[in-house]
Amino acid sequence: MENTENIYNEAVLGMLSEINKKLDAIQANSKTKEIQPINQKINPVISKEEIESIVKKQSIIVGKYMEYTHQMQTEHHNKLLTSINGVNKQIEALPTPEKILLEPLIKLFPKPKKVAILGFEFLQISVVIFILALIAFFSLVLNIK
Repeated sequence: MENTENIYNEAVLGMLSEINKKLDAIQANSKTKEIQPINQKINPVISKEEIESIVKKQSIIVGKYMEYTHQMQTEHHNKLLTSINGVNKQIEALPTPEKILLEPLIKLFPKPKKVAILGFEFLQISVVIFILALIAFFSLVLNIK
């Protein structure tokens, strides 16, 4: 798409430079008319009809280019809006925390076992970790001489 846009840009710039050249020729011709004496004949380089046809032709080309760029921008805008709406619908379809039930997940994990020592309840895994820590501590202490 950028290539076609670049081609259109180059075409418009070429036509605008052509218009500038013709306008410069007209201005140069009008200046020579002012400088030349009255009795000398002046041959116009470009007629008024030619100028009008050139201006009309170039304005049509510029108008088509602007219409094309507007159409492309509108298409891009519509594509963006469509994709944004699609993302919004996907976001709305996502489960919310209110919709997720935790009860089936809780059933997957077993309830932790508890151990009572001197009237206090401890988790079984905590007791095992404590005993392993004591063993590691005493093994280090006993190995030091």
